Amino acid sequence: MGDFYFSEKNPRAPIAFCAFDAMHTRFEALWVPDGGCLVYDECRALAERIESEILRMDAIFNRHDPASPVARLNGSRGRVKVEGEELWFLLELGEQFRKASLGYFDIAALSNRGSALQGSSGRSAGASGAAPGAAEDAACASREMPRTEGPWAAEDAADAYGEVPGPGGAWAAEAPFRLIHGSHEIETRRGCILDFGAIAKGYALERVRKILDEAGVRNALLNFGGSSALGMGHHPLGPHWEVRPATPVPCENSALLHTEQAEERGADRQTEAGESAEEGVTPKKVERCFRLLDSAMSVSGKNREGRDHIVNPITGRMAGAKADIVVQGRSAIICEALSTALYAAPSELHKEIIANFGGYTFTALPREALQ
Repeated sequence: MGDFYFSEKNPRAPIAFCAFDAMHTRFEALWVPDGGCLVYDECRALAERIESEILRMDAIFNRHDPASPVARLNGSRGRVKVEGEELWFLLELGEQFRKASLGYFDIAALSNRGSALQGSSGRSAGASGAAPGAAEDAACASREMPRTEGPWAAEDAADAYGEVPGPGGAWAAEAPFRLIHGSHEIETRRGCILDFGAIAKGYALERVRKILDEAGVRNALLNFGGSSALGMGHHPLGPHWEVRPATPVPCENSALLHTEQAEERGADRQTEAGESAEEGVTPKKVERCFRLLDSAMSVSGKNREGRDHIVNPITGRMAGAKADIVVQGRSAIICEALSTALYAAPSELHKEIIANFGGYTFTALPREALQ
């Protein structure tokens, strides 16, 4: 078992904490045994259950582990049965997110990256090798990708890269894979690489939320490496949990914040800072601190070494956005997918993408403003 601590120094707010390495980062959980309903032994057993569940998720979705179901899918060709309901669920969910994000979230983004760079898959990277231009963005935006108020209805997910009704359906021109819903099978093409790194941690956070809720815990903070967090209830001595996303830029600095919010009916509104930026006026500086109250947060950007690692699915290139993206909302899975998509997408498509996810907000943290 990883680290575990239990403290009753403050009798009004005893706390339990566990931490361990998983999913290529460090997982941490802090919870409040409300009203003395959990004692040391029970909290330790709860920590062991949490660690076991997350390691089980890691064993399923880690594509670098040759024994994982995802690695076996990536090593297969043709039509094979998908192992387990959870993997099938995230495959379907990934397709809903791809459509709702105008293609900028894609679990198959790593497929045929070299071909995409040279335009052999039907996309053009431009003769100069520069960043994708307006023609590519327009081609992506013109795809038929239906909006969804809540991408949780997995049974409504369409087959990959087009409406393929079932076995025997025609392949879309650029599809690395397609799902066959009647039999829970997947058919892959040569070069298909499935990677769940952008949503697996969110799914694991939701699993831990369920475990804690079933144990009677109402207030907890869950964290994956500072890039994905989930707050249940509130801090024992405050009205919410305050978190700062982990980025290559030191956390104590302030940022120029540009926030968008999609209302329930898809109406967008900009903050004063965002409107000022569009008018050429320097936005006001605010502290980069986010409040979680029964909500989640995900940040996408450069890795801790300051290197790009998120692929733009439309071009096959690394997404070299100038700002990190923080997304907040109810679901940790949606926050992870949406932050990835917004980081990869050009800024002029941000409003259209987030309008498909009612109740979620994003904040752009320009790195040059923090340095």
